[in-house]
Amino acid sequence: MRHRTAYIIVGLLLLALLALNGCAGILVVDWKLYDITEYWPLDTGNTWTFRVSDGNEEWSMVVGSREWYGGQLCYPVVYGNGWSEVNYYRPRYDGLYYFGWYDPSTHVSYVLDPPVFYSNQMQAGETTSMRTSLYANGSWIGRVTYTFTVIGEQTISIPLGTFDTLKARIRILGAGNDTTQQWWFIKDVGPARIEDGATTHRLVDTNML
Repeated sequence: MRHRTAYIIVGLLLLALLALNGCAGILVVDWKLYDITEYWPLDTGNTWTFRVSDGNEEWSMVVGSREWYGGQLCYPVVYGNGWSEVNYYRPRYDGLYYFGWYDPSTHVSYVLDPPVFYSNQMQAGETTSMRTSLYANGSWIGRVTYTFTVIGEQTISIPLGTFDTLKARIRILGAGNDTTQQWWFIKDVGPARIEDGATTHRLVDTNML
């Protein structure tokens, strides 16, 4: 009787999984490890153009490499039209490092010390948090916590078509900020969709496809 009950439970689980796989856009959660650097290639010249929910278009581009923080070689990623913000990243064998950003309108450099680290050894459903200090032009602003969650694989539709993506969530808390962002990445291409509060960015053009 015990074995028969076990078979029934396994059968019901299999039927449930088959039903879920038939649902469009369903999240796929498995036990493989995800490397964020494979989902956001930061080579010089890589460009992404997004249609924003307000009807405008914005682009981002990897403009080169330079010494930015503690002698570390970083890749500047320009956001927005007219160089509204420059963010500094460094992909490595163990993951992606985020060092801070520069605001050209105010000429203020924001540095995260230590840099925020996104591991390339995370499974779907896994969350990591890191607390760091934020400095503006060398002056300490406060402590900030970055929480990164790999949600899982999901098929989404954007103006460029339908793609398999990796969905992730980032929460930034501290120094007067409480922001939650959701990102969908196409492997070997980069961000396909970004939700930041009430604003949504959808990829409409890239030189990575």
